[in-house]
Amino acid sequence: MSTEAAEVKKGIVVMLDALGVRNLSSKEAKAFLNNRGKLLTQLGRKLEPLDSSAARVTETAGPPQFVTFQDTILVTWEIRGPAHNLLPHIANLLRRTIPLALQNGLRLRGAVAVGEYIQDENSVLGPAIADAASWYEQAQWIGIVATPHCGMQLDLLYETKFRRRRPHALDPWYVQYEVPLKEGRRETLWAVSWPAQYRKKKYTLGSSDRGKFLRHVAKFSVPLGTESKYWNTITFFDWYDANIGDAPCEQEGGDEQKA
Repeated sequence: MSTEAAEVKKGIVVMLDALGVRNLSSKEAKAFLNNRGKLLTQLGRKLEPLDSSAARVTETAGPPQFVTFQDTILVTWEIRGPAHNLLPHIANLLRRTIPLALQNGLRLRGAVAVGEYIQDENSVLGPAIADAASWYEQAQWIGIVATPHCGMQLDLLYETKFRRRRPHALDPWYVQYEVPLKEGRRETLWAVSWPAQYRKKKYTLGSSDRGKFLRHVAKFSVPLGTESKYWNTITFFDWYDANIGDAPCEQEGGDEQKA
C-alpha cells in the first residue's frame, strides 16, 4: 500500500447489512447480487446532486463512494469540514435507500458513523469503520441508526443550528427512537427517518402510504425467529406516522444547514 493510499481521511461511514442472505442457494445468491446492483445504480444517480448540495455547507472530496463485500454495503464520504453539518445530507440518501431496497427485494439494516478511516482500492479500516461495524447488526429491524458517537454529532447539530428556531427541524432526516436491539435490549438512538420517504408523491399508489409500505414488506417470507424484525419495522413506521407524520420531507439539507 502506498503512502498516498494509506492517507487518513475524515468523514461519514455507513455500513448496511442485507438480512436473510447468508444461507442463500446459488440461484438465490445470483438474484441477490442482481437486486443489489439495481439498488446501487439507483442510488448512484443521487450522488452528484447530493454532493453539489453538500458543497454549499462544507468542503467534500467528491460524492460518497460505495464498497460491497459479501452481504454488506459500505458507504464512505470524505469531508474536510465539520462532520455534523453533512449528516442531514447523507440522510437524504439513506432515507431513500430503505424503500428502494425493499422495492428491489432487499432488507437492509445499518449504522451511520463519523470519524477517521483509511481507504484504498482493497481495504477500508479505521475508528469510524470499527464504530459502524460494532452497531450495524445490533438493531432488530429494517432501518438505519446513528452510532452513539455519531448521535452526539447530531445532538451538536440540533443544539447549535436548530433548537431555538425549529425544535423538530431534524425530523425529516433523523428522529430519536427507542430502538430494539439484540438480547431484548432497547436504547434511545437517532434513527434515519426513512418512513418520511413514503410520504413523497412518487411512492404513493393511490392508497395510503402505509399500504404502499406494507406491500413492500409483505412480499418477503418470515422464517420462524425473524418475525420480531418485521414487527419492529412496522412499529417504527407507525410510530413515525403518528408522532412525526407531516414533517416536510422535501427539504434537501442545503440551505437548512446554514447558521
